[in-house]
Amino acid sequence: MKSRGILYLAFGREFDKLTAASARYSRRFTDLPFCVLTNLKKQNIRWEYVDNVQFIYIDLPTNKNRAIKVSLLEYTPFDETLFLDSDAVIQRSGIERLFNFLEEFDVCCQFFDTLYKNDKNFEQDFIKKTYDKLARILEESYPIQLYAEAAILFKKTESCREFFVLWKEFWELMGCGRDMPAFSFAVKWLQNRVKIFNGITKFATNKEDNNYFIQHKGFEGFEKKFGLPNYIDWNPPLCSEM
Repeated sequence: MKSRGILYLAFGREFDKLTAASARYSRRFTDLPFCVLTNLKKQNIRWEYVDNVQFIYIDLPTNKNRAIKVSLLEYTPFDETLFLDSDAVIQRSGIERLFNFLEEFDVCCQFFDTLYKNDKNFEQDFIKKTYDKLARILEESYPIQLYAEAAILFKKTESCREFFVLWKEFWELMGCGRDMPAFSFAVKWLQNRVKIFNGITKFATNKEDNNYFIQHKGFEGFEKKFGLPNYIDWNPPLCSEM
């Protein structure tokens, strides 16, 4: 039988603490095993309240966390994996049913927006400009489809491996900064060779909507939404600033 589980990436003590809180909340809605990729040999005490979890130690500095994210297929112990960002939580039961999509697809993600070059305030929006940087490198035209890669469902296949290899390649082309633009262009380039699905109903959202299985709340909203202390004032540095 194929193994299924939820994978987290938690490099550094602050991300470890946040991921423990996320996992503890998510545990209310699933019995799937958790696995945490970490560069810490000792975890936060909050993990004592989360059952069925294993830790895989990776001997790398904290600022290499995104290098691991774009290579998740190489590290997951599961045949079929649901990856969640540290600030994403499961908020309703039934997440196990989503794995059924992997019977047909190699990678599943959530489409959330389309980026146009003439969008209002494009030149002032740092996030939008990161997509434009890669678009110019790859000589890609607009519009650009955006995906919420805070939650990614994938399985171990050669086609999926091809996707992760290209995601990493595009990420490196951008200078190893943000990984979202590289993800979007990898989806675009491989949609005819890799079975990628972005149409799962109510998969993941960053909005206040309890109908979705996963909510990517963001660090600033954690205390307000989930009653978790000591996160509202914590602003994690970007990878390049660590």
